[in-house]
Amino acid sequence: MEAKEIKDLLGDLKTEWQDTHDNMEKELEFYDDTFVSWKPKGFSVHRTGRGAFIINKTADHVIVQNEVITVPPRKDTKVEEEVADRKERFFTSLARREDAQGKEMVNKTLAKIALLFGMAVRKGPLLDETFPWRPEKGEEELSQWLAMCRERTPFLSSFPDPRAVFFPSDIFPPRYVIEEGKKKASYLREKYGIELPGKKDEDSVDWVEYWTSKLRVFLADGEKVLKEEAEENIGGFIPYGFIFSGLGIDLLDIAGKRNPAKMCQGILHPYFGTLEALTRIATAIDVSTQNFAQPQMYAKGGEATQVDWAEGPAGVTHLPPGFEFVKYDFPAVYPDMWRFYQSIEE
Repeated sequence: MEAKEIKDLLGDLKTEWQDTHDNMEKELEFYDDTFVSWKPKGFSVHRTGRGAFIINKTADHVIVQNEVITVPPRKDTKVEEEVADRKERFFTSLARREDAQGKEMVNKTLAKIALLFGMAVRKGPLLDETFPWRPEKGEEELSQWLAMCRERTPFLSSFPDPRAVFFPSDIFPPRYVIEEGKKKASYLREKYGIELPGKKDEDSVDWVEYWTSKLRVFLADGEKVLKEEAEENIGGFIPYGFIFSGLGIDLLDIAGKRNPAKMCQGILHPYFGTLEALTRIATAIDVSTQNFAQPQMYAKGGEATQVDWAEGPAGVTHLPPGFEFVKYDFPAVYPDMWRFYQSIEE
């Protein structure tokens, strides 16, 4: 697989997934509570954090402790059944160790990501190529190696951003997966021994990974990193797992194509308008409360040659001589505003 072919495939997939990733960006804005909202001049938006509350509360109800890993035997023989049984115990032990060493349970993390974006991605477990092999000689060296094994695992798992992972949506499981991102030049020099002329160690490099069940091809700034003999995927499988929220619609059109934007929908997607209204009314209540508690003041004279309007509560508006102003007393928060807020929140 040549670099140009991979770049062409990535370009087509970006077009196919553009609407999906736009939706994911908006989902993240509502989770982080950073979406643009109305506010009067001099006041700040009252952020409710409702999006994060919905995601975290729902994720708490997802059962993730009862994970069952099965490995079917390749053939119906006693030998293959014993091999499959050993593999099951190994992968189950590996999953428990990942949970113990991580900041949060693996499946709990995946559940939150899937609820947010409509799709979560797990990469791995992959063998850490920098992990030292078991020493052949020396009791002290072996003791140190075993101690290191107790602290860390030679298998790596990660959770790539779903917006950086692409696959053709017409067939699932996918025939190939492409991931793009950034890597530090120092990391690539150390791990792959590539030169990267003109790049300082702290510079970022455009990084692309192309995976099939037989191949793994890595591109750094558009150029292949591995030699051809090292591009074989010795694992024999694509090391990406996809978990969907189940809140979208998985339909094939007459051409046999899926719409990823319909398939990958987060739990907040139908409530964008509701969350916007909740923030607007919360801001209005906050503004009314501040104006009632700390009404603005108006001062005549001084050096004012025109009306110098105050911003925010307790501000002072300066009026030029001879300018008359009828003071407005801000009322307390209207009860209907509270009722409207509560009806939306429910």
